Amino acid sequence: LAVLAGTSAATGPGIVVTVNDYSGSLPARALFSAIQELRSAGAEAVEIAGDGDQQVRVVASTYVVDDGSGVEIDGVHLDPPYRLTVIGEPQALTEAMNFPQGLVDTVADSGGRATVDQHDEVVVDAVRESNPAEYAVPAEGDAAD
Repeated sequence: LAVLAGTSAATGPGIVVTVNDYSGSLPARALFSAIQELRSAGAEAVEIAGDGDQQVRVVASTYVVDDGSGVEIDGVHLDPPYRLTVIGEPQALTEAMNFPQGLVDTVADSGGRATVDQHDEVVVDAVRESNPAEYAVPAEGDAAD
């Protein structure tokens, strides 16, 4: 559960997708769509990094919006090139990025280039802080009691 919640690092087989947005015209929705496709293909952990030190762990509540020269992901500004590190079955994840009108095609249509590299092991080390529940409490008779 900690891996799914993004509160711990993870390692496993997967892919690294590098997105070079040369013209700066790649819309944030292209990255968001890529995240959705990766989830549908079985991604278990995803992080997105930009040019520099910034990286963001993708979780269920992640949002991606346009932000001037780059994108904002969960409140963090990222400049291209973008690097998505994804843990899951490498072939299935690669196919999710390469299907017609998928991320690779969308980036090419925007004047950029996206590459997908498969690896026996990748590391997703961006983590989220665990936020305690503010209102929720376990129900009576719950196994957690």
